[in-house]
Amino acid sequence: MTDAQPSALERTKEEIFPGRYGTWDSSIRLGTPEEFSKEAFDGVIVGTPPDTHVAVARAELGATTPPRVLMIEKPVCRPDLAECAELTALQAVSNTRILVGYNHRLTNHTTKAADLIQSGLLGSISLIHAGFEEHWAGIFTAHPWLNGPSSSYLGYSSRGGGASGEHSHALNLWLFFAQLAEAGPVTEVTAVMDRCTEAGANYDRWFQVLLKTQKGVCGSVVQDVLTEPARKWCRVQGDQGFINWEAAPRPNFDFLGYRTGEAALTELWFPRSRPKDFSGELEHLGQVIEDCSQTSPLDLAHGIETMLLLCAAEMSSNSGMTVQIDREAPSYPSMLKTTTAQ
Repeated sequence: MTDAQPSALERTKEEIFPGRYGTWDSSIRLGTPEEFSKEAFDGVIVGTPPDTHVAVARAELGATTPPRVLMIEKPVCRPDLAECAELTALQAVSNTRILVGYNHRLTNHTTKAADLIQSGLLGSISLIHAGFEEHWAGIFTAHPWLNGPSSSYLGYSSRGGGASGEHSHALNLWLFFAQLAEAGPVTEVTAVMDRCTEAGANYDRWFQVLLKTQKGVCGSVVQDVLTEPARKWCRVQGDQGFINWEAAPRPNFDFLGYRTGEAALTELWFPRSRPKDFSGELEHLGQVIEDCSQTSPLDLAHGIETMLLLCAAEMSSNSGMTVQIDREAPSYPSMLKTTTAQ
């Protein structure tokens, strides 16, 4: 584990890790980037602020011996189309596999939901809704050295923070289920953001977007940093049935409910814990390191698509208009076009 600030590494060892996992794991090596600069690694996880992700990725991919897999934590970059283009270009010329850490795609109840959707049990899917509504007080409690939103990227939407960036799991999960439903790419985005400017910060505290895909599947995504207790949910509606997905509606459990036809609702509860939230993701990372040719639900393209929609949502909110995404456009900046008043 590496950080530019030795004090951050010391805090990890003495406070953060023991506080979350009981005791420090002495097998973990700590050091500054310079101390590891001459070593080669199979996998590298980038957990720095989103507005540094592109620079870190560029450096890692340009190393003498780049990693087999580079996993960038969400969101993959700032809501900036130029950064989306650069990351896509970096992947195109690199043998390193780039993944994006949307871990909810690999939890046990998501895997079960994916199986149900792909089985055709729900029939033709026409509607998907998702939401990650969670007050971010818990983030600041877990990071007591931060003095509120303005103390880090969290308080700046333009740096990848705010409700749109920090809780972009909801938008990413919507895209995941839409892909499984073979809904086609999103072509229309209409959004509203509630901006907050205080103590120098500038972020969206509430974000709602309406989406429509090429094949006519519609739905919505809501994300906020206000709701307490938290709600993390998704609804997939088909003409033969539906799925309700929830993360931690009860302590230590995730939930999946589904019904088809006139059958009774099937309710499944999946034991969860903080480590289990990420165990599926880490197991998958190991699998991709062993076989970089396999497809992955965490592939860079999915993270870039999430950021493209966030850029479209910001354009829509700022203009008060619906934004269309031109999938035939030659570059990212030319893909987004405002069309009609909301």
